[in-house]
Amino acid sequence: MPHLKIAIIGAGPAGCLLAPYLIQGSIEVTIFEAEDSPTARSQGGTLDLHPNTGISAIEEAGLGVALSKLLRCGGSRLKVVDQRLQTYFYLPSALHNAPEIDREQLRTMLLASIPDQVIRWSHKLKEIPSPGVLTFDNGQSEADYNLIVGADGAWSQVRRALSNQLPVYSGVSGYDLNIPDAVNISPASSDLVGGGTIFAFANGKSIIGQQLGSGSISVSVWSRQGDGWMTDRREQSPLPADILDGYNDWAPELQTLVVDAIGPIRISALYMLPLGFRWDHKPGITLVGDAAHLCTPFGGEGVNLALRDAQKLGRAIIEASRDRDLVTNLDKRVAVYEADLFKTGHKAQVMAYDMMRAMYFTNGAPRAGIESWVIARAVYNTPQILVGVHHLLLAVGVYSLFFFIKLFI
Repeated sequence: MPHLKIAIIGAGPAGCLLAPYLIQGSIEVTIFEAEDSPTARSQGGTLDLHPNTGISAIEEAGLGVALSKLLRCGGSRLKVVDQRLQTYFYLPSALHNAPEIDREQLRTMLLASIPDQVIRWSHKLKEIPSPGVLTFDNGQSEADYNLIVGADGAWSQVRRALSNQLPVYSGVSGYDLNIPDAVNISPASSDLVGGGTIFAFANGKSIIGQQLGSGSISVSVWSRQGDGWMTDRREQSPLPADILDGYNDWAPELQTLVVDAIGPIRISALYMLPLGFRWDHKPGITLVGDAAHLCTPFGGEGVNLALRDAQKLGRAIIEASRDRDLVTNLDKRVAVYEADLFKTGHKAQVMAYDMMRAMYFTNGAPRAGIESWVIARAVYNTPQILVGVHHLLLAVGVYSLFFFIKLFI
């Protein structure tokens, strides 16, 4: 009996959620991952999962119970302040229905749902020389795949088979640090973050603290920088004093987030795909997650959208597997999936871009950019059919509200 054979390139959140969908549908699937093991590198900080995207997708894959044991419903508190800790926006956990989970916990949970033989580690994709064929840097090759799914992130090798477009620099670079066991090592930082997230912005700079489920605090010190900033520092081993150069007038509590960090400091630059990026449909290949719609992290939608992609594509593949003409119907359903992805991905990219511009590229932010920041997030949550009228009413309401708030701060 004819059957579908699917290759997933990349064992990130999208790839590791798509696989359980396909396994449930009795579809042959293999994940190829460039890293040597699940612990080859750190998975980063924490993220908030949204009910209608990330959480819904995970639950539909049969992993709702496992997820519920890991979510931190009290960890979604969000505060936006300036360099002197003046608060401009505060959203308590009770009003923010987006529970937190550490990226490492999410990936571990997803990997636990996949049989060991489905994932092949140490398989870095070299190229796709012809339809359904994969070659890897280790000299091995695979063939006869009906669909190759690029879940291989920002610098996707699969994307190169569809487009010459590479990610572009966002204009923001910086440092990522960590305070382990924060409540004991840095009680002041633990109190400041308050179990949630604090964003401090001023003059194109930021200090961000996020509470992790492990008890540590993830710290990011990002700022507006030129194209060559990261290249110039790639070989450096920065110290907290180096990172805080230019932050001397910031509140001591914010500087403590950096001073009390322990362990390696990672230098990073934030990249994005151009707004509205899309590719011409090509049978046998498609993309999910950052490979399809990489955006900056300021909207908090990257992983949620990646998980939604896995959900939508998983449904499309399973539905195609039930049709008599498997290959033809698979191609049609993947094309429909991509059309939907272009719309949702573009909307998330615009939201993240607008939120970044509001805080890093607006003189006088957060005081001067907080309205745009709030509106960008709210418009994203508005159904497309209501955006025009709703945007106008929303803008009037938000600017009026902050006009009165700023009278007192």
